[in-house]
Amino acid sequence: QQHPVQDLCRSREGSRRAQTLDIFRLRSEFTEKASSMVVAVRQSSLLLFLLVLLLGAVDTHAQCNSTCGGGTFMGPGCMCQPCGVCAPGDLVVMPCNATQDILCSHPTMHLLIASTPPGGVLHLAQASFTGADACGMALSSGGNLTIVGMPGGGTTLDCASGIGLRHFDVSLGSGLILVNLTLKGGFGSDGGGSVRLSGGSTLDATLVNFVYNSAAGPGGAIHLADSVAVLSNCTFDGNHAVGNGVSMQGDAVFASGPTAALHDHFGWIDKSSSEGSSVSLVGGAAGSFFTTRFQNMNGVGSPADAGGTFINNT
Repeated sequence: QQHPVQDLCRSREGSRRAQTLDIFRLRSEFTEKASSMVVAVRQSSLLLFLLVLLLGAVDTHAQCNSTCGGGTFMGPGCMCQPCGVCAPGDLVVMPCNATQDILCSHPTMHLLIASTPPGGVLHLAQASFTGADACGMALSSGGNLTIVGMPGGGTTLDCASGIGLRHFDVSLGSGLILVNLTLKGGFGSDGGGSVRLSGGSTLDATLVNFVYNSAAGPGGAIHLADSVAVLSNCTFDGNHAVGNGVSMQGDAVFASGPTAALHDHFGWIDKSSSEGSSVSLVGGAAGSFFTTRFQNMNGVGSPADAGGTFINNT
Protein backbone atom coordinates (compact mmCIF):
# COMPACT_ATOMS: atom_id res chain seq x y z
CA GLN A 1 0.00 0.00 0.00
CA GLN A 2 1.50 3.32 -1.15
CA HIS A 3 1.84 6.18 1.26
CA PRO A 4 0.01 9.44 0.34
CA VAL A 5 3.17 11.51 0.80
CA GLN A 6 5.10 9.35 -1.67
CA ASP A 7 2.35 9.74 -4.26
CA LEU A 8 2.48 13.53 -3.87
CA CYS A 9 6.28 13.58 -4.34
CA ARG A 10 6.12 11.47 -7.44
CA SER A 11 3.45 13.77 -8.89
CA ARG A 12 5.53 16.90 -8.24
CA GLU A 13 8.66 15.29 -9.74
CA GLY A 14 6.81 14.39 -12.95
CA SER A 15 5.50 17.91 -13.23
CA ARG A 16 9.01 19.38 -12.84
CA ARG A 17 10.36 17.05 -15.56
CA ALA A 18 7.59 18.10 -17.94
CA GLN A 19 8.31 21.78 -17.26
CA THR A 20 12.01 21.18 -17.88
CA LEU A 21 11.28 19.52 -21.23
CA ASP A 22 9.03 22.43 -22.22
CA ILE A 23 11.79 24.89 -21.33
CA PHE A 24 14.32 22.97 -23.45
CA ARG A 25 11.86 22.81 -26.36
CA LEU A 26 11.12 26.52 -26.22
CA ARG A 27 14.83 27.34 -25.94
CA SER A 28 15.54 25.21 -29.01
CA GLU A 29 12.79 26.88 -31.02
CA PHE A 30 14.00 30.32 -29.94
CA THR A 31 17.58 29.48 -30.88
CA GLU A 32 16.50 28.25 -34.34
CA LYS A 33 14.40 31.35 -35.00
CA ALA A 34 17.14 33.61 -33.74
CA SER A 35 19.63 31.96 -36.07
CA SER A 36 17.29 32.44 -39.05
CA MET A 37 16.87 36.09 -38.14
CA VAL A 38 20.62 36.55 -37.92
CA VAL A 39 21.09 35.01 -41.38
CA ALA A 40 18.38 37.24 -42.83
CA VAL A 41 19.89 40.31 -41.22
CA ARG A 42 23.31 39.39 -42.54
CA GLN A 43 21.97 38.92 -46.05
CA SER A 44 20.12 42.24 -45.91
CA SER A 45 23.21 43.93 -44.56
CA LEU A 46 25.29 42.48 -47.40
CA LEU A 47 22.83 43.74 -50.01
CA LEU A 48 22.74 47.12 -48.33
CA PHE A 49 26.52 47.17 -48.21
CA LEU A 50 26.78 46.34 -51.93
CA LEU A 51 24.21 49.02 -52.75
CA VAL A 52 26.14 51.58 -50.76
CA LEU A 53 29.33 50.59 -52.57
CA LEU A 54 27.60 50.92 -55.95
CA LEU A 55 26.10 54.29 -55.15
CA GLY A 56 29.39 55.38 -53.72
CA ALA A 57 31.20 54.30 -56.87
CA VAL A 58 28.76 56.24 -59.05
CA ASP A 59 29.09 59.27 -56.82
CA THR A 60 32.86 58.92 -56.75
CA HIS A 61 32.87 58.64 -60.56
CA ALA A 62 30.96 61.90 -60.79
CA GLN A 63 33.25 63.59 -58.31
CA CYS A 64 36.37 62.40 -60.13
CA ASN A 65 35.45 63.51 -63.64
CA SER A 66 37.03 66.90 -63.15
CA THR A 67 40.27 65.51 -61.77
CA CYS A 68 41.60 64.03 -65.04
CA GLY A 69 43.48 66.33 -67.35
CA GLY A 70 43.86 66.31 -71.11
CA GLY A 71 44.95 63.04 -72.68
CA THR A 72 43.73 61.00 -69.69
CA PHE A 73 40.51 59.42 -68.51
CA MET A 74 39.22 58.21 -65.14
CA GLY A 75 39.82 54.48 -64.77
CA PRO A 76 38.97 52.03 -61.98
CA GLY A 77 39.56 53.28 -58.46
CA CYS A 78 39.22 56.90 -59.58
CA MET A 79 42.69 56.78 -61.07
CA CYS A 80 43.46 58.90 -64.11
CA GLN A 81 44.98 56.83 -66.92
CA PRO A 82 46.46 57.85 -70.29
CA CYS A 83 44.17 57.59 -73.31
CA GLY A 84 44.80 54.69 -75.67
CA VAL A 85 45.36 54.85 -79.43
CA CYS A 86 43.67 52.93 -82.22
CA ALA A 87 45.56 50.25 -84.13
CA PRO A 88 46.87 51.25 -87.58
CA GLY A 89 43.97 51.34 -90.02
CA ASP A 90 41.23 51.32 -87.36
CA LEU A 91 38.71 54.11 -87.04
CA VAL A 92 37.97 56.27 -83.99
CA VAL A 93 34.32 55.65 -83.12
CA MET A 94 34.41 57.66 -79.87
CA PRO A 95 37.33 59.85 -78.83
CA CYS A 96 38.84 59.59 -75.37
CA ASN A 97 37.26 61.89 -72.79
CA ALA A 98 37.30 62.39 -69.02
CA THR A 99 35.08 59.37 -68.34
CA GLN A 100 36.10 56.73 -70.87
CA ASP A 101 38.96 55.56 -73.04
CA ILE A 102 39.02 55.82 -76.84
CA LEU A 103 36.68 53.47 -78.73
CA CYS A 104 38.04 51.98 -81.98
CA SER A 105 36.62 49.82 -84.78
CA HIS A 106 37.85 48.20 -87.97
CA PRO A 107 36.85 50.22 -91.06
CA THR A 108 33.38 49.73 -92.54
CA MET A 109 31.76 51.63 -95.37
CA HIS A 110 29.08 52.88 -92.97
CA LEU A 111 31.63 54.42 -90.59
CA LEU A 112 33.75 55.85 -93.41
CA ILE A 113 30.73 57.49 -95.03
CA ALA A 114 29.52 58.82 -91.66
CA SER A 115 32.91 60.42 -91.08
CA THR A 116 32.90 62.13 -94.49
CA PRO A 117 31.51 65.70 -94.41
CA PRO A 118 28.61 66.61 -96.72
CA GLY A 119 29.86 67.15 -100.23
CA GLY A 120 33.19 65.56 -99.32
CA VAL A 121 35.33 62.95 -101.06
CA LEU A 122 35.97 59.55 -99.49
CA HIS A 123 39.26 57.99 -100.67
CA LEU A 124 39.26 54.29 -99.80
CA ALA A 125 42.56 52.93 -98.51
CA GLN A 126 41.91 49.20 -98.74
CA ALA A 127 41.30 46.79 -101.59
CA SER A 128 38.02 45.26 -100.44
CA PHE A 129 35.10 45.36 -98.04
CA THR A 130 32.90 42.30 -97.54
CA GLY A 131 29.44 41.48 -96.23
CA ALA A 132 27.61 43.97 -94.04
CA ASP A 133 30.76 46.13 -93.97
CA ALA A 134 30.31 46.74 -97.70
CA CYS A 135 26.57 47.12 -98.20
CA GLY A 136 23.35 48.64 -96.96
CA MET A 137 24.34 52.31 -97.29
CA ALA A 138 21.52 54.87 -97.57
CA LEU A 139 21.93 58.45 -98.78
CA SER A 140 18.95 60.70 -98.22
CA SER A 141 20.39 64.01 -97.06
CA GLY A 142 20.01 65.72 -100.43
CA GLY A 143 23.77 66.33 -100.60
CA ASN A 144 26.53 64.77 -102.67
CA LEU A 145 29.01 62.06 -101.76
CA THR A 146 32.05 61.00 -103.80
CA ILE A 147 33.71 57.62 -103.24
CA VAL A 148 37.04 56.82 -104.91
CA GLY A 149 38.61 53.37 -104.87
CA MET A 150 42.28 52.61 -104.34
CA PRO A 151 44.62 53.72 -107.13
CA GLY A 152 45.45 50.97 -109.57
CA GLY A 153 43.17 47.98 -109.00
CA GLY A 154 40.43 49.92 -107.27
CA THR A 155 38.29 48.73 -104.36
CA THR A 156 35.73 45.92 -104.32
CA LEU A 157 32.53 46.16 -102.29
CA ASP A 158 31.30 42.57 -102.07
CA CYS A 159 27.95 42.10 -100.36
CA ALA A 160 28.54 38.34 -100.27
CA SER A 161 25.99 35.75 -101.30
CA GLY A 162 22.80 35.55 -99.28
CA ILE A 163 23.17 38.74 -97.24
CA GLY A 164 20.19 40.34 -99.00
CA LEU A 165 21.46 43.93 -99.22
CA ARG A 166 22.15 46.31 -102.08
CA HIS A 167 25.19 48.57 -102.01
CA PHE A 168 23.52 52.00 -102.14
CA ASP A 169 20.00 53.37 -101.77
CA VAL A 170 19.99 57.00 -102.92
CA SER A 171 16.89 59.15 -102.48
CA LEU A 172 15.47 62.64 -101.94
CA GLY A 173 17.61 64.34 -104.55
CA SER A 174 20.93 63.08 -103.21
CA GLY A 175 23.94 62.64 -105.49
CA LEU A 176 26.39 59.73 -105.56
CA ILE A 177 29.69 59.80 -107.46
CA LEU A 178 31.62 56.53 -107.77
CA VAL A 179 35.12 56.13 -109.20
CA ASN A 180 37.29 53.03 -109.68
CA LEU A 181 35.12 50.51 -107.83
CA THR A 182 33.72 47.01 -108.24
CA LEU A 183 30.20 46.55 -106.85
CA LYS A 184 29.57 42.84 -106.44
CA GLY A 185 26.94 40.49 -105.03
CA GLY A 186 24.26 43.01 -104.12
CA PHE A 187 20.57 42.12 -103.92
CA GLY A 188 17.48 44.31 -104.09
CA SER A 189 14.17 42.82 -103.01
CA ASP A 190 12.31 45.68 -104.73
CA GLY A 191 14.68 46.22 -107.66
CA GLY A 192 18.11 47.71 -108.00
CA GLY A 193 20.46 44.93 -106.93
CA SER A 194 23.44 47.24 -106.51
CA VAL A 195 22.18 50.84 -106.64
CA ARG A 196 18.64 52.15 -106.36
CA LEU A 197 17.92 55.81 -107.07
CA SER A 198 14.63 57.64 -106.52
CA GLY A 199 13.16 61.09 -106.04
CA GLY A 200 15.33 63.03 -108.47
CA SER A 201 18.66 61.58 -107.28
CA THR A 202 21.74 61.25 -109.46
CA LEU A 203 24.50 58.71 -110.05
CA ASP A 204 27.78 59.51 -111.77
CA ALA A 205 29.92 56.39 -112.16
CA THR A 206 33.33 56.16 -113.80
CA LEU A 207 35.38 52.97 -114.12
CA VAL A 208 32.87 51.00 -112.06
CA ASN A 209 32.24 47.28 -112.53
CA PHE A 210 28.79 45.96 -111.63
CA VAL A 211 29.25 42.22 -111.16
CA TYR A 212 26.83 39.44 -110.17
CA ASN A 213 24.18 41.65 -108.65
CA SER A 214 20.55 40.55 -108.69
CA ALA A 215 17.07 41.83 -107.92
CA ALA A 216 13.62 40.40 -107.35
CA GLY A 217 12.30 43.28 -109.39
CA PRO A 218 13.47 45.73 -112.05
CA GLY A 219 17.13 46.59 -112.47
CA GLY A 220 19.53 43.74 -111.74
CA ALA A 221 22.29 46.26 -111.05
CA ILE A 222 20.73 49.74 -111.19
CA HIS A 223 17.15 50.94 -110.80
CA LEU A 224 16.38 54.55 -111.72
CA ALA A 225 13.00 55.88 -110.57
CA ASP A 226 12.68 59.44 -111.89
CA SER A 227 16.43 59.78 -111.42
CA VAL A 228 19.47 60.18 -113.66
CA ALA A 229 22.59 58.07 -114.14
CA VAL A 230 25.67 58.99 -116.17
CA LEU A 231 28.00 56.04 -116.71
CA SER A 232 31.51 56.28 -118.19
CA ASN A 233 33.68 53.25 -118.94
CA CYS A 234 31.51 51.02 -116.75
CA THR A 235 31.04 47.27 -117.08
CA PHE A 236 27.96 45.16 -116.34
CA ASP A 237 28.62 41.45 -116.07
CA GLY A 238 26.47 38.63 -114.66
CA ASN A 239 23.67 40.82 -113.31
CA HIS A 240 20.11 39.53 -113.30
CA ALA A 241 16.61 40.88 -112.68
CA VAL A 242 13.31 39.03 -112.52
CA GLY A 243 9.98 40.63 -111.70
CA ASN A 244 6.73 38.70 -111.48
CA GLY A 245 8.43 35.79 -113.20
CA VAL A 246 9.18 37.85 -116.31
CA SER A 247 12.72 38.76 -117.28
CA MET A 248 12.07 42.03 -119.07
CA GLN A 249 13.21 44.17 -116.18
CA GLY A 250 16.69 45.22 -117.27
CA ASP A 251 19.39 42.83 -116.15
CA ALA A 252 21.80 45.77 -116.03
CA VAL A 253 19.71 48.94 -115.77
CA PHE A 254 16.01 49.71 -115.45
CA ALA A 255 14.83 53.33 -115.77
CA SER A 256 11.25 54.50 -115.34
CA GLY A 257 9.42 57.82 -115.18
CA PRO A 258 9.33 60.96 -117.33
CA THR A 259 12.35 62.50 -115.56
CA ALA A 260 14.48 59.35 -115.58
CA ALA A 261 17.49 59.19 -117.87
CA LEU A 262 20.41 56.86 -118.55
CA HIS A 263 23.52 58.06 -120.37
CA ASP A 264 26.23 55.48 -121.05
CA HIS A 265 29.62 56.25 -122.58
CA PHE A 266 32.16 53.60 -123.59
CA GLY A 267 30.31 50.98 -121.58
CA TRP A 268 30.27 47.18 -121.77
CA ILE A 269 26.94 45.58 -120.96
CA ASP A 270 26.29 41.85 -120.77
CA LYS A 271 22.79 40.41 -120.40
CA SER A 272 22.70 37.43 -118.07
CA SER A 273 19.30 35.87 -118.65
CA SER A 274 18.35 33.83 -121.68
CA GLU A 275 15.49 36.20 -122.46
CA GLY A 276 14.60 39.78 -121.75
CA SER A 277 16.77 42.88 -121.92
CA SER A 278 19.92 44.21 -120.39
CA VAL A 279 18.58 47.78 -120.32
CA SER A 280 14.91 48.76 -120.01
CA LEU A 281 13.64 52.32 -120.45
CA VAL A 282 9.93 52.69 -119.72
CA GLY A 283 7.36 55.27 -118.71
CA GLY A 284 8.98 58.16 -120.54
CA ALA A 285 12.57 57.48 -119.44
CA ALA A 286 15.26 58.74 -121.79
CA GLY A 287 18.53 57.08 -122.75
CA SER A 288 21.66 57.71 -124.77
CA PHE A 289 24.50 55.32 -125.65
CA PHE A 290 27.83 56.37 -127.05
CA THR A 291 30.22 53.61 -128.09
CA THR A 292 28.43 51.17 -125.80
CA ARG A 293 29.05 47.47 -126.39
CA PHE A 294 26.20 45.00 -125.77
CA GLN A 295 27.59 41.50 -125.31
CA ASN A 296 25.56 38.42 -126.35
CA MET A 297 22.74 40.66 -127.55
CA ASN A 298 20.75 41.11 -130.74
CA GLY A 299 21.40 44.80 -130.57
CA VAL A 300 18.59 47.20 -129.74
CA GLY A 301 15.22 45.54 -130.15
CA SER A 302 11.87 44.58 -128.78
CA PRO A 303 11.01 42.15 -125.98
CA ALA A 304 10.53 39.34 -128.48
CA ASP A 305 14.08 39.82 -129.74
CA ALA A 306 15.58 39.55 -126.27
CA GLY A 307 17.44 42.64 -127.40
CA GLY A 308 20.04 44.72 -125.64
CA THR A 309 17.64 47.58 -124.87
CA PHE A 310 13.89 47.58 -124.44
CA ILE A 311 12.27 50.99 -124.90
CA ASN A 312 8.60 51.59 -124.16
CA ASN A 313 7.99 55.29 -123.65
CA THR A 314 4.37 55.41 -124.77
